Amino acid sequence: MLGSAALAFFWSAIKYLIGAALSMVVFTNPLLGFFVTTTGAITGIIFFTYGGLWIEEKFRRRFLSKGKHFNRRTRLLVRLKRSGGLPLVAFLTPIILSIPLGCIMATAFIHSRTKIVVYMTLSVVFWGSLIFGSAGFFHLNLADRLSGVFDRLWIWLVEVF
Repeated sequence: MLGSAALAFFWSAIKYLIGAALSMVVFTNPLLGFFVTTTGAITGIIFFTYGGLWIEEKFRRRFLSKGKHFNRRTRLLVRLKRSGGLPLVAFLTPIILSIPLGCIMATAFIHSRTKIVVYMTLSVVFWGSLIFGSAGFFHLNLADRLSGVFDRLWIWLVEVF
């Protein structure tokens, strides 16, 4: 069980939804699953927020050209900043985006790392309470509900490819 908890912790630091689904399968207590996935996600948020600038700088030096120009990435960042900014990125990060991608995107247009960590943490707590609260209070196991969707998706992928 300790290995599974560590696996859920580390998956939550990268992709919160996978860590939450794994936690719901491993732990019978939703509160314990919430604690493991939330601490894993907050660890990932802190790591990628404070290390995100370094990662982004290495990426720019290696892969991007020297001149400043508007491309698809910069247009996406400008559109994202105008439409919702940090609150929108923080809201989408645990479920749609991954934790590293969301933190690096947030550091691209907001330089207050403390603000990024606070917004991302609030978002993770919100999504975690929504996911694990449905399991604890309403006895809805989202992992069971989603397993049928993932099974059908897997069968479709095997048939297509």
